[in-house]
Amino acid sequence: MTPPLVVEVISPITARLDRGRERTIHQSSGVPHWIVDFETRRFERLAPGAGAAELLGSGARAMTIASLAGERHHAAGEG
Repeated sequence: MTPPLVVEVISPITARLDRGRERTIHQSSGVPHWIVDFETRRFERLAPGAGAAELLGSGARAMTIASLAGERHHAAGEG
């Protein structure tokens, strides 16, 4: 079963893998892929077949993410 969306929180230890092989897997499967990177405070969206990530936001404002259920989640130390 293919998920409708993959949301991945980047770990400094696995960032290279997350942005490399895993990104390729999700892209080739046709699954939208969101990347949340708390270390660099970036939120990116990758559409299936897209060559590059679309930066949705960066900085403190990017770390407030509306979930699919409409709730709001904040990074540690905010809101």
